[in-house]
Formats: sequence, structure tokens, C-alpha cells
Amino acid sequence: MRQKTPSGMLPEGVFVWKWGKAMNRIGLIGAGVVGSALADWLAKQGFQISAVSSRNQRKAEQLAGRLDAEAMPWQQVASACELLFIATADDAIAKVCANVASYGFGGCQAVFHLSGALGSEILAPAAQAGLGVASIHPLGSFAELEQARELLPHCWFTIEGNSKGIVWAERVLRQLGARFRQLEREKKPRYHLAAVFASNYLLSLLSVAAELWQELGLKPEEGLWQLADGTIANARKYGIGSSLTGPIKRGDLETVALHMAQLKDKPCVLRLYRQLGLQALKLSGLGAERKRSLATLLGKEDFK
Repeated sequence: MRQKTPSGMLPEGVFVWKWGKAMNRIGLIGAGVVGSALADWLAKQGFQISAVSSRNQRKAEQLAGRLDAEAMPWQQVASACELLFIATADDAIAKVCANVASYGFGGCQAVFHLSGALGSEILAPAAQAGLGVASIHPLGSFAELEQARELLPHCWFTIEGNSKGIVWAERVLRQLGARFRQLEREKKPRYHLAAVFASNYLLSLLSVAAELWQELGLKPEEGLWQLADGTIANARKYGIGSSLTGPIKRGDLETVALHMAQLKDKPCVLRLYRQLGLQALKLSGLGAERKRSLATLLGKEDFK
């Protein structure tokens, strides 16, 4: 019989699984996009999801029903599993772990979270109780559930944690057939920063291009998206430096000046253009004199 989760007690995103006779029970607290997609993948690969808890009771019950699991209060999840996943928002993970610890971990053996930026140290209450702890981060851009289900099995994962947590994390990922690497705790912020540039800030750049495109009365699907797709494909095939084209690559001072004149009424975009131009200049392969001329034009006279 399914029980209702107390409303407002816990942010979305923790989960518990069951591994099968030779494996271990797994539980899930939280039914957000990534947590739900991961639970679906686990079930598809033969795992038994035994318990689901979320602050959104409807989502918890829907996910539990789909996976033949129980929707239960978060206080009971650790006692119902051996592996506990916390997939809440980053700023809630530590609080969730502390709250669960206050009720006891029961027979739980390891606690994981799915944050890319934070390390396993935020699971300190579980580690202090002698449990394995680890961060398990899927590197992907997950916009909605169906897309996340399709993308997750093709993602790379990074894992970081104490020795017990790493052992459990590797067992789970190997059972799934996932690709993964270990990462030292102190490197996680920079790892996540790189991911933000490759995903979130890439969208920021595309939004600028789309805005300029639409000011011309054109739609992004009329060539702009194809250009972006081609650039990514070239970077993958030939490398980033070898894929650079355009006025910076050619050392075309007049065109760069023309672009900057077009952005006089958009000071924020002009600053962005200058900074990105300087980054492109590092990739350009131009001679020192031409580099200095472009750097000066872009507002960086001491460019190296």
C-alpha cells in the first residue's frame, strides 16, 4: 500500500533503488526530470525501484506507479533501502542528508547525490555514520523527461567520494553499462564550470545570434541553427582551433571594426563581442603584429 509524502517536508530529488537478489535495494526521494529518467533507466536495465519520495506527491505517486514501487514519506526511505540517492537541487542536498540522518539510516550502505558542482563532503552525516558517500553526475543537458530518458544512457558520468562510496557507485554504473570517470573532489567546481560554458553559456551565445538574426526579419531555422550545428560538428571532427573561421581567423581588421560599429547601441553585446574576439584571437594562429592590431581594436593593448 502506498503512503503519502508529507507536503513541503523535502525538496524534490532523492531516490532509492532495489538491485535484485544478488544486489541491493535502491530508493528514490524526488521525482524531477533527472531522477525520474534515471529511475526509468535503472528499471529498464533490470533494477527494482522499491521506494520513491518527493515533495510533489503527485509526481512521486506517478513514478512509483510506473515502476511498481512504493511512494512513501522521506523519513522511511533510508530504512527501506541499501543505496540512497539524493537528487534534489544543489542547495538542498546537505539539508536533506542531515534530515535523513536525524531519523537514522537503518540498513542503508551508501548515499549518493547527483550534483555536478558539489562534492561528496556535503553528505558528511552519512559518512560519519560509516556509510559510503559519493557524487554521481550525469553530464548532459536535460530539458524534459522524454529527452532525458533517451540521452541519459549515452552520457558520461563523473564519480567522486570516499572509498566505500566509489565502490558502490562503480557497481551501479557498470551494471547500467554507463561510461564514467573518477574526479577528485577539489576539481568538481572547475569541471562544472566547463560544463556551464559548454551548455548554459552556449545557449546565451545562441540567444544573442538569434536576436540579431530576428532583427533582420529572419528565423533562426533559416540557416542559423544549421551554422551552429556545423560548427559543433567541425569542432568534434577537426578540433576547436582548426575549426575557427571568420574575420579574426583572417586578421580582418575592417570587418571587426564594422561589427563593433553595429553594436554601439548594444553595449552589453559589444563587451561580449570584444571578450569572445580576444578568445578567438588565441586560436587564430595569426602573426604577432596582426594579433596586436586586432587586440588593440578589441580594447586589449597588453594582449599576449
